[in-house]
Amino acid sequence: VEMATPNVFADQVEWICDNIRYREHISISLHTHNDRGCAVAAAELGVMAGADRVEGTLMGNGERTGNMDLVTMAMNLYSQGIDPALDLSGMAEITNDKFGPYKGQLIVGDFQNALLTRVFLEKVDGEYQGVVFPFLRGFRSGVNRLSFGPDGNLYVGGLQRTWACIAPDPASLERVSFNGNTPFSVAKAEAKPDGFLLTFTKPAKPSAANPDNFDVSQFRYAYQPGYGSPRYNFQGEKNSQTGLHVKSATLSPDRKSVHLVVDGLKEEHVTEFKCFDIFDDEGNELWHILFHYTLNRIPRS
Repeated sequence: VEMATPNVFADQVEWICDNIRYREHISISLHTHNDRGCAVAAAELGVMAGADRVEGTLMGNGERTGNMDLVTMAMNLYSQGIDPALDLSGMAEITNDKFGPYKGQLIVGDFQNALLTRVFLEKVDGEYQGVVFPFLRGFRSGVNRLSFGPDGNLYVGGLQRTWACIAPDPASLERVSFNGNTPFSVAKAEAKPDGFLLTFTKPAKPSAANPDNFDVSQFRYAYQPGYGSPRYNFQGEKNSQTGLHVKSATLSPDRKSVHLVVDGLKEEHVTEFKCFDIFDDEGNELWHILFHYTLNRIPRS
């Protein structure tokens, strides 16, 4: 929580740098927040006072009023002739077919719950939006770093020294390999002017073309001083979401996608999907029946 003005924070950093033992063996890292609106200023003055590193988020997105915006600080340094060496590459992107039928999607780690999610992105009216699917859980430590190796495997680095986590171990290094057995799952969800198109990894049984199999609702989060946010429905009621009517569900001729026509969709809301009684030809139910799409914009055509 940002409690002091940037100059006072810098004085505190300077005192620590001057008085801590074995300073030459320690990296002083700053993790400023934006409760007073001064996260970038505090980070810049903290570095001038002797800190070695800053931590932040892209565009300042974070808990409460936000974290320090890495992009803003990088641009400020550039304006002073300093190269911040900001590298936004290295996202865990699935770039080939060695990791199942999810090429072009991202794998994102969840530290607190020690799990992985899968993200499909699309651009609508020039703005990225997309869907988050559950993927894998049960890692030995809080998921901290992800990297695909040249062998096509995903390497997951875990650590539990910076925040609370449900995992049992203080640190871990684990390998995730695709065993060649494609699960029956929703590979992607795409926004359409009248609803969504869900694409499966395998053909679904014809019974999937039943709107009653799909429970669709929407909610939004609110920016606020408190940590996190409850869900709000269309009427602004807390801890609630608005159920929507699925008018029709049309299965494609190859049975690998279903077009849902959904009434009452609103932009700038999270859309929650729950899929029931959907099976492939071998009788396997969907691997994950719950996922969320952040609908910033509804396509016009």
